[in-house]
Amino acid sequence: MVYLTGVIRWRQIAQVVMGWWRRNSSQGSLGNLCSGLAVTMVASALWWSCRKLLRWMHDIRQIKTVEESVKEPSGDAVSEKDLEDFKNKAFQTAGKGWEKIVDKGEGSVIYTAWRIGQSAGPTLYLSRTVLEGISASTMREFYLDDKYRNNWDPCHSESTVLQKHGGCNFVRWIRKYPCVSPREYIIARRNWEEDGALYTITKSAEHPAAVDPPRGMRRVNSFYSSWCVREVESELRPGTKATEVILLHAEDLGVSESLARFVIRQGLWTFVKKMTPAVNEYHRRRMDEAGELDTRCGAGERASKLSQAPVAGRRKVLVSAVGAAAVASGVGVPLAGATYLAALAVAGQARGKRS
Repeated sequence: MVYLTGVIRWRQIAQVVMGWWRRNSSQGSLGNLCSGLAVTMVASALWWSCRKLLRWMHDIRQIKTVEESVKEPSGDAVSEKDLEDFKNKAFQTAGKGWEKIVDKGEGSVIYTAWRIGQSAGPTLYLSRTVLEGISASTMREFYLDDKYRNNWDPCHSESTVLQKHGGCNFVRWIRKYPCVSPREYIIARRNWEEDGALYTITKSAEHPAAVDPPRGMRRVNSFYSSWCVREVESELRPGTKATEVILLHAEDLGVSESLARFVIRQGLWTFVKKMTPAVNEYHRRRMDEAGELDTRCGAGERASKLSQAPVAGRRKVLVSAVGAAAVASGVGVPLAGATYLAALAVAGQARGKRS
């Protein structure tokens, strides 16, 4: 049936109808001509309706197939083991081998970033951001609010929640960078709350609803971005509180590693400065909403509460052993956004040299 509807066209139907009219009309009067045209239009409408109905039935079958396949994903893509791995890397990593690439401060923001090469996989980045006047809960909701991200992240194109299962959210991102094709991310994201600190673990994952990306788009299969948000003593206003974000991030964009390291280093601080006003605006909106959590995509994701005892000693290690090697931002956004801004700058310099 699908094959026949694809072959038959309205012109062919018209030829059949007009042939019938000629065979059954000896004089070919105007009335018979109008009748033939009316029959042609009705037949064409029926053909178009049948084709639409077949397409609709095909789409419904595909949707049902996807729904049945994603009802029970196998296990949690992000587990408590991932949380422990993050703590071990972020809080108990000695400073040896880390290269400081940013150490800046301006207004109410202090930002420091390091990087270290890995024997297998892309460069690992560690950062520490301290912001004044923003609560830890607001900062995490800002990072998780994928729809609000369109207001401030130049790379972010779209996001879709594929499924929520066992405290873990499966999300599809589309991000666009200059000079390369769009990138698709299929990520699993899970939140924890422990001893006043808010943790989010995000990494690439597989999901039955994630079909192959369309032509001209490339999927990022190696992505890791995890962070801890908590209140700390203010370094600018002694006796007051500030919010600290500690981030570990690594991803393979499918470009030269040396190029990626260069553009990220050049664009990190610029991107953080552009992000800060968006954080303040998000905070103002939350205050206007009387503290109600935004229910948009990603915002207000449920956090799992763990026992508070296991990490008490680890935080002392962070202050003493890592010190400045604690790094920040969130959701990998400053790194990916920095790539965007730095690539624009490099492209502009290249155009200037050619001219």
